[in-house]
Amino acid sequence: VLSGVNVGVAFLEPKGTVAWCNPALATALGVRPEELQEASLLPFVVPASRREVKRAFVRAIRGESASVVASCRCKGDVISSVELVFRSIFVAGSLAGVVVVAQRAGLLPGQTLSEEVLTPMHELVAHALHRMANVVQASLAKGSAGKGGATGLRDGMAQVAQEVQRLGVFFRLHGPGLVAVDLNQLVTGLEPEIRSLLPTGVRLVVRPWAGPAVVRGDGEQLALLVHGLVEASVECLHGGAGTVEVAVEQLAGGVCRLAVSDTGEVFSGQEELRSVLPARLRARALASCVARRHLGEAGFRERAGFGFRVWVDLPPVLSAVPVGEVEKPRPGKVLIVDDEAAIREGLAFLLRSEGYEALEASNGREALALYDADPQGIALVVLDLVMPEMDGREVYAELMRRKNPPRVLLATGYHPGNDPSLASALVLVKPFSADAFLEVVRRLVSPSSSQA
Repeated sequence: VLSGVNVGVAFLEPKGTVAWCNPALATALGVRPEELQEASLLPFVVPASRREVKRAFVRAIRGESASVVASCRCKGDVISSVELVFRSIFVAGSLAGVVVVAQRAGLLPGQTLSEEVLTPMHELVAHALHRMANVVQASLAKGSAGKGGATGLRDGMAQVAQEVQRLGVFFRLHGPGLVAVDLNQLVTGLEPEIRSLLPTGVRLVVRPWAGPAVVRGDGEQLALLVHGLVEASVECLHGGAGTVEVAVEQLAGGVCRLAVSDTGEVFSGQEELRSVLPARLRARALASCVARRHLGEAGFRERAGFGFRVWVDLPPVLSAVPVGEVEKPRPGKVLIVDDEAAIREGLAFLLRSEGYEALEASNGREALALYDADPQGIALVVLDLVMPEMDGREVYAELMRRKNPPRVLLATGYHPGNDPSLASALVLVKPFSADAFLEVVRRLVSPSSSQA
């Protein structure tokens, strides 16, 4: 949701460093989003305003609402008067961090942005963090009780990685990876799995459109959207009797609507119905994320006594959607490029245990030297984007200039879907499970014949 707004937004860890920021903030400051990761925003505030900004951040850490107008150094060394709105995020009673909204003073009421944009995002992220916390807690409990030990912890971390990947899918921006998706086939294919997950007493109705309903879409994201919306609907039924409907409809101009409705309670201001609010906000945030990627529109309707409906309107396929050719795996080595030794060595060990020959490089210059020493022998480069000396973008550009460039898999914490220089790159967003990593590698590289 926040990737698409035109004001700057960042999520700060309790110590004050940036865990995530949206493109609007990075652009205003004249940097890339990943360059702000684990950095402080304070250097962009002029010294005379830093004391007030620190005080506002401390108030937010304490759980208070806080805002301040400060002079900040923006792109091109332009000094601007910026309103900073701070809002703390608590998960399971513990402080997870602080969201800060930066906007030119006087342009947009901070409270309006905070309530209308940050609240749905907060519920979406808080729900994902809650699920991850439960998985970690269960794994730790099993380990303490001597049940499962290392195996249980490994399985738990794989589930956490899966949850983070799931959240990352929703935050993809529009860009590469959209193909022709038949919404009718999508919803009918998901029906058996969804039905098996519903509690007793909840009735599922799947209503595909009578005619063609093909859109240019991200099939993985659309499938997760349906799952997420159904899950939110079930929460608002409180596990009791009710109906959830998944429908595909066609509107004027061939626009296709993917909608999920339920007969659950809606939040109409009564205190006793407040429990349904997080799920309703989460559903709206999910729909907004998907609409953003597909250049469509999201909407919702809630009426007391009639339940809730949320939908995404998706543009139709007007011409053939190009789909990349499926190439056969190439024989050769895999070059792992990452400045984090634990990540680099772990991936290399995993590949070797599966019969692949792996090389390691801790920075971009070392990676190019290794590749140029054996260009015919390296079939795949697994490349991190954020590295010292020479970052992943520079390495990728250099590799693409080679006469016969290798296949490149970007293994990064940021999905570069909005970066045209990486538009054709294959991406695996961290954290990913061992199975997910190996699945991609197997599609691209054949194991060494001597070890297979």
